[in-house]
Amino acid sequence: MTADSRLTALSKYEIFKRTLHKDGIFFVLIAGARYARGFLFDKRHGTRTSMRVALADDLTIAGDRETGHDLVPMPIGPFYATLKKLRIPARGAFIDFGSGNARTLLLAAEFGFKRAVGVEFTKEFCELSERNIKAYQKRRGNNFDMHILCIDATRYEIQPEDCVFFFFNPFDADILKLVVANIEHSVAIRPRAAWIIYSKPLHEDVLDSLSSSWEKSNELSYRGFGRVVAYRFMS
Repeated sequence: MTADSRLTALSKYEIFKRTLHKDGIFFVLIAGARYARGFLFDKRHGTRTSMRVALADDLTIAGDRETGHDLVPMPIGPFYATLKKLRIPARGAFIDFGSGNARTLLLAAEFGFKRAVGVEFTKEFCELSERNIKAYQKRRGNNFDMHILCIDATRYEIQPEDCVFFFFNPFDADILKLVVANIEHSVAIRPRAAWIIYSKPLHEDVLDSLSSSWEKSNELSYRGFGRVVAYRFMS
């Protein structure tokens, strides 16, 4: 059985039904427009980042399966809008925890980051990510340092050049606490301008307990997607 065959993509009908039941027809139209934008992005770059994939029992996990979530790609519009509204410079390294199929890394490269790292604990997602990165670099050139680490997020060693830490609600509160503690420790011993961006912040209270050196930015909200919160380290 190939890695791709073990990725159980949710059908467009299932996604439509869930969105209609939860949010209504208006948000179905918004979701459809966002899917179309993602589809065009994939077509242009030869990638596969638009599908949602269930975290099925037969996938290979480098950690505790119960702490993770299904693969849901970050919508393109809210991602760009967030970085622009927060005026985040494309300097240093962009780190995506729970990077899924690497869409967010590719968007970071499009935004201007020259180095991006995805941290993902599902082997099959990592393999898909690596294929997406290769396809993107083939079309856009090899001027981007992008790679995937297939490890539990708590094992990622924060590097001095890591400046933007992105979370699209990838795991539970316990894992988030440990990862955020690692980030805090890194910027405390090597002070630098740093941001934590948390999309669909289910465990926002974890970030609200950050030290006073972190400043919470204005909350952002997008129709048909939800909230994004961000915190900046005041070096």
